[in-house]
Amino acid sequence: MLRDLNPEQSNALCLSFATDETILRRCDSVAMLGAREGSEASYATDCESLRDACIASRDDGAIDHECEQFPGPLSDACDVTVGEYEACLAALPAPATQPGCAMSYSDAKSYRVGPPPDTSGLPACSELNACYQIDM
Repeated sequence: MLRDLNPEQSNALCLSFATDETILRRCDSVAMLGAREGSEASYATDCESLRDACIASRDDGAIDHECEQFPGPLSDACDVTVGEYEACLAALPAPATQPGCAMSYSDAKSYRVGPPPDTSGLPACSELNACYQIDM
């Protein structure tokens, strides 16, 4: 069960998803959001520079910090296994637009960060969704 993992196991599971590819995608998005605040003339150079710094620092340590906090508070009804957690992640649809440095300056300026994906309609995520519905 996900809730039965000790802190080291939880951290290792989270870090297993922090692949070079996922860190690149995350940092590419973070870099675009920062570079778009500058001028159009320096956008491409700034974006590349910000992306490289983000990758080198693992998003200023945010990736490692998030994994130290993983999986976060879980409800008593959480009976999801590690395999079910992984199946839910695999079932998440790819975003319609992958924000990043490949975006034009005008597209980057108009890009709006949307909400996280809605997993309520994904059967593979039903058990995991129960984990985060904490009664107050």
